[in-house]
Amino acid sequence: MFVARFIGTPPMNLLALAAGSGGAVIAGTWGPTVAPAQYAGATLGVRAEHIAIGGEGGVEAEVASVEYLGADSLLSCSVARQRLAVRVGGRVGLSRGDTTRLSWARGAQHFFDGASGRCIEDEPMHDRATMVA
Repeated sequence: MFVARFIGTPPMNLLALAAGSGGAVIAGTWGPTVAPAQYAGATLGVRAEHIAIGGEGGVEAEVASVEYLGADSLLSCSVARQRLAVRVGGRVGLSRGDTTRLSWARGAQHFFDGASGRCIEDEPMHDRATMVA
């Protein structure tokens, strides 16, 4: 996690995981499941440019800010009091206080041990029906 925090702009999003119904979920949410149950207590890492906004699936997030940078927009969002950055192309039709859904591909997930911060695995095997994206 140490390296993930300073490589890239913005740095990798790091989200605490907790036990949920059917597997590990982002702490403070009811789902969707993002990893097998044994990953509860671990940390999920996903880069801002790998996150998509809107759509039916994914996790619910509240927009804290939107910064238009010309070629893309940088959003700061909150998922159950955990902050994460989202980088999307062009302008977005969202403003502070709006609610949206965030999703990412299974291959974009990275998992870190909650105590040591060491990488556990990038793609744990689990039921695709419970994926974020």
